[in-house]
Amino acid sequence: MTEFFQTIMGKKFYEGTVPRIASALDRIANSLEFLANPNAGLPDGGNECPICRAGTVEDVGTEIVCRGECGTIWLKKWPWVHGVPASPKTPYRGTWGDNSVQFPRLLAEISANVGISSADWAGLCESMDLNHDELEELFNRAHEEWERIKENT
Repeated sequence: MTEFFQTIMGKKFYEGTVPRIASALDRIANSLEFLANPNAGLPDGGNECPICRAGTVEDVGTEIVCRGECGTIWLKKWPWVHGVPASPKTPYRGTWGDNSVQFPRLLAEISANVGISSADWAGLCESMDLNHDELEELFNRAHEEWERIKENT
């Protein structure tokens, strides 16, 4: 009998899901540690993010934003909020319901942040009746469109 870790689903779980869970738990622990110290104040721009510890924070006027993996936003006006997680809607509130914006965004973010295994790529090609180059072109077009949208927003 094949063991779970030897299956495609098991491989995805151990190589994809488990690392994401560990990363999320690390961010939760860092957030709780940061929130436990109410006198910590806002992080200073240019310093390491106290939540994900993977990026630096940037002062952008009314907010301080983590440019790392967590995307945490701190509001500077009183009462300021410790680590308000960035909603997927935050940067582009007015376009949340616009599929011509959100679909390229989704494909570009999947490609950039999640990745697609060889088996998934082959399955996508087969289910969409595309060859490898056509599917790659589709993701590249989505990325280019998303970059264009960000520049014009």
